[in-house]
Amino acid sequence: MPIQVSLEALKSFNTLLESISKLQAKDLIRRDDLGVDLNFASAENDFETTINLFKGLEDIDITRVPESQLKRITEAMNQFIGLINQIKSFSAVQGPQTRQSLIDNIINNYPNWFSIISPVVAYCVKSGTDYDALQRKAREALDEFYNLQKQAEVDRDNAQKTIEETLNAVKKAAAEVGVTQHTTNFKEAADDFAIQKTYWMKAIGWTLAGIIIYSFTAFWFCPIELKEPYLYVFLQSALL
Repeated sequence: MPIQVSLEALKSFNTLLESISKLQAKDLIRRDDLGVDLNFASAENDFETTINLFKGLEDIDITRVPESQLKRITEAMNQFIGLINQIKSFSAVQGPQTRQSLIDNIINNYPNWFSIISPVVAYCVKSGTDYDALQRKAREALDEFYNLQKQAEVDRDNAQKTIEETLNAVKKAAAEVGVTQHTTNFKEAADDFAIQKTYWMKAIGWTLAGIIIYSFTAFWFCPIELKEPYLYVFLQSALL
């Protein structure tokens, strides 16, 4: 017998898998149909676990499996679907013992189904994994991380440099503003001093001129008799 799986076996497998892929554990509870005492709520987790076991076959390449092993998987799928259909068709008149028996059938068969399906899923997943590609992606991701880290360091240094330059510019601008302000104040003070200096120079000049004119006038209209020493007496008389 060739290793390649027959088309008939693949078709049967795909048909059963399509039916299982539509199953949801919550749809098997049937609270509204069976009431509080006879619904399958207590087995919801068991149903969910078993359904997920069979759904694990969706993600593998089943053509890697020998047809004899595929036949065992197909038989397990048929058995599981048969039990699910019995749960779907269960009615209250069948009683609690039948209900419990259906639940026990799922629970008791799970270990056997697991031993058939899990090795196949594990093998096919491992065989279908390109570890070299994963390693390349891991190295690329690591290189990208290092590049981003280096870029972050460069950006940080540039940001720090920009902050320092901005701070220095602000300090310089503040100093220039202060110098300009003080220059204006100094200019105003200098201009005011120049005006006052001119005023006082004029005032002193006019006062001095007045004193001189007054002295000569007083000396002229009030002659005095000069005695020795003549210069000293003249000046004394002029100032008085």
